Amino acid sequence: MNEPGSNPDIPEIADVIFQEVWDRTNPGTKRKLAFLQLSNGGRLTVFPHQEWDAPVGEARQVVLYPVQKAAVAAPVGGIPVGERLGARRQGAHLDNVDGETTVVPGRENFNEALEAVDAAFRGMDDTMGRMDEALTRLTNAVNAAKEVTDSR
Repeated sequence: MNEPGSNPDIPEIADVIFQEVWDRTNPGTKRKLAFLQLSNGGRLTVFPHQEWDAPVGEARQVVLYPVQKAAVAAPVGGIPVGERLGARRQGAHLDNVDGETTVVPGRENFNEALEAVDAAFRGMDDTMGRMDEALTRLTNAVNAAKEVTDSR
C-alpha cells in the first residue's frame, strides 16, 4: 500500500459508494467494492480498509491508498467507532453520533447463534429421517402394487 497521492492518476481523496459483489476468488461469498472513474478515462477498483466495515450504498469521502491497479480506502477523518471491525469482534458497546448506545454482537451472541444453527440441523436431521421412512413405505407400497398387477 502506497501513500495517498503517490500515483498521479489516483486522487488522494474521492467520493465513493461501496456495493457488495460476488467474490470470484471465493465462490459463495461477497465482498465490498467501489468503482471510481478516473480523470484519465480509466476505472479504479476501490477496496475498504481491512478494519473498516464500509457501509453499502452510501456515498463516503475517502482517502485513497494506491496498490498496484487498485486502491484501499479509509474514510476521511478516520474510521468511525461504529464501523470498526475490531470493535464488532469484541462485542463492544459503541456510542452512536446521536448519543444512543448500540450493542454489537460479540462472542456470547456468536455462541447463541451456533447453538441455534445446531438445533436447526438436528431438526432437519430428524425430518430427513422421517422422510426416509416415508419414502421406504412408499417404495414398499409401489412394489406391492406392482406385484399385484404383475400377477394378473
